[in-house]
Amino acid sequence: MSFLSKIINKKDKGRYILSLDVGTKVAKALISYVNYENGEVTNLGVGRVEQESGNIVGGKITDPGKVTEVLHVAIAEAERMAKVPVKEVFMGFSGNTVKISTNSFEMVRANSQDKIENAELKGIVHAAHKKSLEAITRSLTYREKQSGIKIVSADIVNFSIDGYRVVNPLSFKGSNIKIEISSSYVSNPDFNLINDIADELGVRLVKVTYGPYAVIKAIGMGDSSDFSAVMIDVGGNITDVVLVKNGNIQNADMFILGGRLFTRRLANKLDISEKAAEELKMKYTADRFAPPEAKKIERMLAEDVDLWLSGVQLILGETSAKLLLPGKIFLYGGGSQLPRLANSLHRLDDSGINFSDKLKLDFIRLSHITNNIDKTQKLSDFQDVTLVALAHLCFDSANKEDAANNFLAEIV
Repeated sequence: MSFLSKIINKKDKGRYILSLDVGTKVAKALISYVNYENGEVTNLGVGRVEQESGNIVGGKITDPGKVTEVLHVAIAEAERMAKVPVKEVFMGFSGNTVKISTNSFEMVRANSQDKIENAELKGIVHAAHKKSLEAITRSLTYREKQSGIKIVSADIVNFSIDGYRVVNPLSFKGSNIKIEISSSYVSNPDFNLINDIADELGVRLVKVTYGPYAVIKAIGMGDSSDFSAVMIDVGGNITDVVLVKNGNIQNADMFILGGRLFTRRLANKLDISEKAAEELKMKYTADRFAPPEAKKIERMLAEDVDLWLSGVQLILGETSAKLLLPGKIFLYGGGSQLPRLANSLHRLDDSGINFSDKLKLDFIRLSHITNNIDKTQKLSDFQDVTLVALAHLCFDSANKEDAANNFLAEIV
């Protein structure tokens, strides 16, 4: 039974879904109606609550009680706006809670002249998934090996027979099979913690996911073999840097710097509260200062922009040693709009990192998420991309023709 068929029966035309983007700076809740008949998602209610500084540290939940309280308030706000209580939840996290590993495997069929049938395909997928788990286990940290991990999702991102990529391998002949599997996993302590929070909230946890994965699926690039880019999600305390090739995540990493770094710098330099500094930063971001004042703030933040860029450069440098990087870079997230932040990425041209073509920068906006209707009129074009994307995972694994991924969903 596929993920989609588990949460929907033939009589269902749609359902209400609660999405929770559990950020280090802001906890966000969104109630949406998912229409399975026309493939549309309608956003009905949204709630946002600031996290206290000790709730989530380095992308890890450190005070589950406080996080639960904050989420309660955010959900209540969303329910008041939507006028609908919702009990099924999708939860999105950064790359320090949910991690992704992509691995490729090859095998040879002894009966290459026979068509692939259900039983054989199941066996192939099962063997590939087993090898994927072995590869993930080898890459785990000592602490992760001691505590164990939970696979929360897995996708076959490439299935080729004798060098030809196929969507549904059933009835194909051939000898050499190559399978690439991208798996998301959470440490057992983190997974248990997330489940406990869901129980305290009185909701049923349907899916735990990596934020950028949800975004790729929602903007339709997960189904595009032509899409390759570097995606950078600049959050409150975390920046996720994700390499997407042929529509699928090939590498994902993060570093602990985000928008709050710049807020704190202004607070320290000007000797003001963080709240006042955040308001100042947002005013600067919106270009509401005269040039002399804007230049002054720019100089205050210059070192931090350089520090942030060095984090991006370190990850991309390590990745480019193994994989050729595409020249397209997409930014999103609440911190991505800071002036000079995006422009600083042009310096990567002279960094010695190998890109396949000249750098081209752009932003992911809510308008890039197809078949999404916003009735709240309260969603931010950049800050809420992940939040809106989460509900669209209801359509993930909906391709009935993709037999290999359907089998993998059953195994996971």
